[in-house]
Amino acid sequence: MNIFKNFTMGVLALGMLGCSTVLTGTMKDSDGGNLTLDVNLSPAFMAYWADLRTADPTLPASPLSEPALRQSFSKISGIKTWSLESLKAGQFRLKFSFDQGQQISDQISGKEVPLLSWTTSGTEKKLTFRLSQTALQSLIQTTGLADSSSLEVFLAGGEGELTKDEYTELLSYFLESYDPRAKATVAASFIEVNLEFPRNPTKVVGGKIQGRVANFRASLVDVLLLEKPLIWEVSY
Repeated sequence: MNIFKNFTMGVLALGMLGCSTVLTGTMKDSDGGNLTLDVNLSPAFMAYWADLRTADPTLPASPLSEPALRQSFSKISGIKTWSLESLKAGQFRLKFSFDQGQQISDQISGKEVPLLSWTTSGTEKKLTFRLSQTALQSLIQTTGLADSSSLEVFLAGGEGELTKDEYTELLSYFLESYDPRAKATVAASFIEVNLEFPRNPTKVVGGKIQGRVANFRASLVDVLLLEKPLIWEVSY
């Protein structure tokens, strides 16, 4: 039974820039769940990635086709069921599964840093997404992508040495030849998530409630910098 379905993602971490990202999904009660995520990489980023591959032929055709990235995510997350389907150029469909109550955590750093949990207490159910700098860096550093000097611009935000304005300027500089409005695009890029639940949520952390829908929104730069953990939580 699907936990989320009909996801569309236009911006992905590591700089899939060029448009806003709106994810919509439906939450269903079950003893376990499946996550389906449709990822669309923007034309500006794909052009940038093609040039990176010219300079560094060891890079894969796209970030998502890098086996080490998927293996690393599975390792730190505890998700065992994982598949990647290429729909067409720049478009992919990810599917992975987990059980109710399972803590999907960062196991590389030795710290308990849940990425996603779905738990119950009596009649109340709670869905929590928590992305920390520790978890993000663990994912990046355990893949071959972390060793590529070509990707340093996208990984620079995790060093904690750049302000939000400085990081925006850095991304804009590297992308301006692919998008003449790069700075405005970077500044305006955001990730928005709308989840519909079986009944009205009773509590939302990091977002707002609109009937049976919980809405969350964060700027792309905030997600990449993660100066503080990104926490989205819904009780219903």
